[in-house]
Amino acid sequence: MVSDKKHMRSDLATIAKAVRRGWDVPEEVMAVLPKNILGVMVEARQRGDQRVYLRCVEVLQSMHRDNRDTYAMLDKIERLDSGQATERIDASLTVEQSAAMARNIARYAEYLSQDD
Repeated sequence: MVSDKKHMRSDLATIAKAVRRGWDVPEEVMAVLPKNILGVMVEARQRGDQRVYLRCVEVLQSMHRDNRDTYAMLDKIERLDSGQATERIDASLTVEQSAAMARNIARYAEYLSQDD
């Protein structure tokens, strides 16, 4: 994973790229990676190495984003397989929004009728 302190930032950048691009990383590596990155992050913060610390944060964010996107995709596939809706769009209006829309339509209708 992370080789030595001299190459730590480039190693972390490679890990982040692997996560973002969906490279085939062995499960056993992915299982321990967050804990290892967190350890490197704590050490970097204690040393005051902001660049390595921020690179660790970037890797952890990429991993979290990848997990979230995977779960969303799996949920969508399960919904498709079971015949449920895959996208939820709430098109309902509140009472106030409906009243405002009605007023605007009435004004527009009044405006159009004045041209006659």
